Amino acid sequence: MLAALVGAAYVDNGLLGHDSVLRAFGINQLPGVPSPALDRTIPPGSNSTHYAFMATRRPVGNDPVTWSPCTPIHLVVNKAAAPAQADRLLRESLDRVSELSGLTFVVDGETDETPSTTRSLLNPNPLKGRWAPALVAWTTPDVVPALAGNVAGIGGPREAPYSYPDERHYVSGLVYLRGPTIADVLRRSNGWAQARAIVMHELGHMVGLAHVDSSAELMDAHNDSGITDFGPGDREGLRRLGSGPCLR
Repeated sequence: MLAALVGAAYVDNGLLGHDSVLRAFGINQLPGVPSPALDRTIPPGSNSTHYAFMATRRPVGNDPVTWSPCTPIHLVVNKAAAPAQADRLLRESLDRVSELSGLTFVVDGETDETPSTTRSLLNPNPLKGRWAPALVAWTTPDVVPALAGNVAGIGGPREAPYSYPDERHYVSGLVYLRGPTIADVLRRSNGWAQARAIVMHELGHMVGLAHVDSSAELMDAHNDSGITDFGPGDREGLRRLGSGPCLR
């Protein structure tokens, strides 16, 4: 059953903060600057309010912290514990998030970087940009203890240092997936859709969606209904996350 796994797998964690899985810390604040625009399509909205954000720009209100929609989100992938067809699984999941948010993803390639929840925000190679690319890692609880128990994945964004609330935005993030567990899911009769739902859920966290208490949404913390695609509230939340200001 999908619900039995996904219900425990979808955790918000709050590893470094109350409202964001991975919050930037300990770095001097830098102002946001305009970023050149990309050609992109913003999806239509919906009337659903069943969505929540990892962080909002101000304590009061529902204006989400977002990635800059005018520059691609770069990713690197660690495939140390990847199941068969992991590349296709990730690509389909990225395509779905992109379709619903208008955000653009670029997979830069593979890495042997060890996944860590205290990963540096800064790019180890500054010639390739200030911020570290988001890390997607197929891994195990031996490497990432937060994946122990019934947890199949964790995910979240990281904020750039900022001077003013309106400059808050995400510049990096992570998705850590428990490879052997997802390999078992893929062996089920509807395993592909179920495994993809796990990846999409964690990517939803990485772009800024938080858990909601609604059985109609993929971002439900337990997903007791076992849905395998984003619901109407998820889609509206993703649309809003793709409609933020252009900063870098």
